[in-house]
Amino acid sequence: MIKAKYVAMVLGVAAVVGVTYWSKQRLVEPSAYQKKLDRKVMRREFTSWSQRSQTEESWDISVVIPEPVPIEQWDRVHTQPQLMFKHGDKSTVYTMNFDGTEVRKLFDRYDLGDKITKTGTVTRSPNGRYVSLKYSGLASTDCAVYDLKDKKMVATYDNCYGRQFSLDSEYLYFTGNLGVPSRLILATGETIELTPEVLELNGEKYSSFNTSSIGVNEAQDRLTWTINRMNLNGLGAKVLGRDQLIYRLSDMTLLGKEEFWTPLCAQGYRRSPDYRYFVCIEDRRNYIYGFDKPTELVEQAPEAFVLKLGQWYVDWEGKYVRRLRLDGEPGMFETMTYHYAVEEGGKDFTTLRGLRAYIPLSMVKQLDDLDLAAVMPRIPTEEEYQATYQRLLAAHNKKRGQ
Repeated sequence: MIKAKYVAMVLGVAAVVGVTYWSKQRLVEPSAYQKKLDRKVMRREFTSWSQRSQTEESWDISVVIPEPVPIEQWDRVHTQPQLMFKHGDKSTVYTMNFDGTEVRKLFDRYDLGDKITKTGTVTRSPNGRYVSLKYSGLASTDCAVYDLKDKKMVATYDNCYGRQFSLDSEYLYFTGNLGVPSRLILATGETIELTPEVLELNGEKYSSFNTSSIGVNEAQDRLTWTINRMNLNGLGAKVLGRDQLIYRLSDMTLLGKEEFWTPLCAQGYRRSPDYRYFVCIEDRRNYIYGFDKPTELVEQAPEAFVLKLGQWYVDWEGKYVRRLRLDGEPGMFETMTYHYAVEEGGKDFTTLRGLRAYIPLSMVKQLDDLDLAAVMPRIPTEEEYQATYQRLLAAHNKKRGQ
């Protein structure tokens, strides 16, 4: 009898322990990834949001700015591409890893002599030392170059069209308000005008005031000066066409006229963060070319800035990063867009705009083998999505008493 009571007591304790164990198992906190997936499925399946895409989903990445924020070392060795952004009342410009971690300060308005950087205009030299930016002037948009190593202003000047750092980080090429192709020597802050303001070639007269764009192709040692050919007779000026004047970049010898870029790209382009490609935009379509073969189309890209062909892109306005699903990858969506938001005060978030990618020249050779998907939230699989949906559906039915 005593033995029977003992067995019953042991079984009772075991039952209580078992219930407690499984209760705790059910209360396990879901991962941050699962919480976000819950919200995605809830929005898609249980709300009236009817414009959901069957091929695309978005994901939010939380960015935490530490206090105090560390200063970016200009020659820091990076393991991920960087995203630069402006945030805060001090117009501070930060850099962070591609996955939103390790936020560091580049500079603020006080470093620039109280100049306020315009969002989405910061570019960084291939060696990481210099940044070029646009800032709000008294009556116009002005430009500046800042030295992150020596913490000083290199130069300020009126406007800066077609900005492009040289690969050796010794020069910045641009045109200012006068339209003259120019070279800023970064070590000294001296600006050299590379072409005359008025040029005659083969009976045609060209004026820098009619500049359409400049292009710098170091792979082929060329600088192009694209100018609108004007008919100034009669009551008003009329554009007769655009001519591409070709110079040998290394010594600025004029070589003549040539269709060096496609007609679309002759009006201007944006260089990709890895320095190998450039994008020309027409009718909201992004056409990617390589500097080694500037007239041979590489791809029509989904966004304006390519990080890795066929995989990773940043949109024109810097609102998000887009990832394409690779062949054979198990994710259920063809594309995933990542939006970055600064976490403030626990539950408050400020979505970042004007993101600009920076890839150190030293990282470019490693970029093709770098698996960026390994550091980013993955594309949900069909199995994950359906399991989440069934769980939420069961909870929804239980709440309604079904």
